[in-house]
Amino acid sequence: MVDGKKSQRPAPLPPEALTQIFHETLRDSADITTAAEPLRQTFLLHVTRHQIPYTDNLRHPDLWIVYPCFTSILARMYPSPETMILDWGGLYGHVTALLKERGYKNVHNYLLDIPPSYEIFQRVFHLETRYGHDPNVLSLPDAAYDAVISSGVLEHVREDGKGKESLILREIRRILKPNGTLWIWYLPNRYSLSEALSRFTGRWHHRYRYGQRQIVTILHRAGFDILFLIRHGFLPGTLKRRISPPIPVSSLFRADTLLANLPLLRFLSANFLIVARKR
Repeated sequence: MVDGKKSQRPAPLPPEALTQIFHETLRDSADITTAAEPLRQTFLLHVTRHQIPYTDNLRHPDLWIVYPCFTSILARMYPSPETMILDWGGLYGHVTALLKERGYKNVHNYLLDIPPSYEIFQRVFHLETRYGHDPNVLSLPDAAYDAVISSGVLEHVREDGKGKESLILREIRRILKPNGTLWIWYLPNRYSLSEALSRFTGRWHHRYRYGQRQIVTILHRAGFDILFLIRHGFLPGTLKRRISPPIPVSSLFRADTLLANLPLLRFLSANFLIVARKR
C-alpha cells in the first residue's frame, strides 16, 4: 500500500475557498518567498557545485516564486500532514522538498527518467521517489493519493511520440481518491506573448501549447471537473529580470499575475493554473 496505515484526517477545504486563498497568497507572497528562500539556496549550492543542467526554474527568482506560492495554495486546501501527494514528473524534487518542509509526511516524487545527479537531491532533501517505465501508465495503486501535481509536465507528454494526454490523465484519475484533485501549473497558453517572442527570436519554446477551451475539454473527457482556473505570467522573463531588482520579486509576481488575468490581456498570458477534481 502506498498510504500505509489508514488514519483519520480532516477533510480539505471546500473548492469555493480557492479564489479567496489565491488572493491571500498573492498578498502574502513576500513572506511565502522569504520562508522558501533557504531551500532554494540549498538547491542552488548543489546545482552550482555539480554544474547540473535544466535548472533555470531554480536559478531565476521570477520563475521559482511560482512553486512556494502555488504549493501554499495546496497546503491551505489540504491542511493535514497525512495528506497523500504525488509530484508527477517532479524532476529534481523541488516541489516535493517544499511540501516536505511544510510538514507533509506522504509526498512522493514520480519519475520516468532519472535526471542528472538526482541522487544528490534525493539524499540532501530525503526525497521519497516512485519510479515508472511507461509514459501512459502510473506504477501506483488505485485511489492512493489526495492530490497529484503536474508542474510543467503535461505539455511534454507527447514529445517522445509515445505518450498520450488522454491515457495519462485517466491514470492520474485512477490513482486519485474520490474527490481527489489534480493541480496543473506552468501549462503553456497557446496564444502566449512570451512564447511568441521566443519563437520569433529563435529561443527555446514549448512544442505543445493549449487554449482554455481545449484543456478544459481534455480534462472533462478524462473524468475531471474544473474547480479553479486562472492565468499566471504575462511579462516576458527577460523583462522581469531587468527590473527585479530593484522591484522586489514578490511585488512583480503580484503585478504580473494580475496583468495575466485582466480581460484584455489574459489571452496573451504565458500559463494556466488549474485545479481539477476527480469526478
